Amino acid sequence: MAALGQALIDVHLMRAPALANLVTAYPINGDNRVTRVAYEAPTDDDAGRVWINPTQYVAGISPDLWEYQIGGYRVLDKWLRDRRKRVLTYEEIIHYQRVVVALAETQRLQREIDGAIEAHGGWPIA
Repeated sequence: MAALGQALIDVHLMRAPALANLVTAYPINGDNRVTRVAYEAPTDDDAGRVWINPTQYVAGISPDLWEYQIGGYRVLDKWLRDRRKRVLTYEEIIHYQRVVVALAETQRLQREIDGAIEAHGGWPIA
């Protein structure tokens, strides 16, 4: 449990090695201004997209990552809405893509932690 907890801490502090492996794409050049935040669910031909304006989006975001909440807020939505009317820098775009990886890693680690607890008799841990 301690190793899984440390891995979760490293993800949340954005220092886990897995964060170097971006799983999304930002394929359209433009002004990078956040004017419209909207999620488009995946289709048979395309991965889920998070639109930041009418022409630019981050591709490769699954519905479960888009819906993931911390403190009652959808993380990916709130991060962008907090930057509405701003132009995202290259570093901010990369950071957002790393947040997507961090959420995916968080979900994976949560499943491992739940499995470890269940394997040892469930709650309360003796």
